[in-house]
Amino acid sequence: MKSTACFAAALSLVGSAVPASADEVAWRFYSAQDYPLSEWNSKLYADVKKDNFNEWWLYSEEFLELRSNSNPRVCLDAYR
Repeated sequence: MKSTACFAAALSLVGSAVPASADEVAWRFYSAQDYPLSEWNSKLYADVKKDNFNEWWLYSEEFLELRSNSNPRVCLDAYR
């Protein structure tokens, strides 16, 4: 089984990712091969950069969760 390392970058908002509240931070995650992780059709992908909402994740400090900017029903749990 192939393992994939990921890293994240908190980037300045470039108009494509806008947090819904002040308690949210926009993040873009990258694979070890430098492909952004994106959500599409409720699935997780690492693909070439497309600069769309699917590549942005919003972290909610209130609920401690990462959710897809393109599909608010899709989230990844984040724990401290």
